[in-house]
Amino acid sequence: MKPIEHVFEGDYYDYGSLLDSFDYETVLQADVGDWQGDTLVLFKDGDRYGFLTFGWGSCSGCDALQACNHLKDVKELRQHLFDEIIWRDSKAEMRDFLANRDWEAQWYGGYEDTRKFVKQAVEKLK
Repeated sequence: MKPIEHVFEGDYYDYGSLLDSFDYETVLQADVGDWQGDTLVLFKDGDRYGFLTFGWGSCSGCDALQACNHLKDVKELRQHLFDEIIWRDSKAEMRDFLANRDWEAQWYGGYEDTRKFVKQAVEKLK
C-alpha cells in the first residue's frame, strides 16, 4: 500500500483515493445507490483477483470515511477495507465465485446495478 500521508491532501478524504492507495489494478467498479449505498470493486493483483464491497452514506453518521476526524482514523478504515477484500487465485476462481454467489442474500444484492456489475465482471473474467 502507498503511505497514507501521500494519499490525501489536507483534510478532504475520498474513497477513490483510498482505493487507489491499495496499489491494485481496478478492473471494474460500481456504485449502487445515490445518496447512500454500496461500492463494489473487482481488483487484479498479478494473477489473482479480489472483490470488495463497502457501504457509504451522505453524512458522518452513516459514512465511515466522513466520520474520520484524523488521518489515523482514515488509516484504520483503509486497513479494514483492505482486510475485507475477498481474494481468489485466478480469473476462473473469481469468475466462479461471482457467478455462483447468492447475491440475493447480500444487502446490496437485489439492486439492478449489482446484477449489472456481476454480469460485467463475469464477462471480463472470461
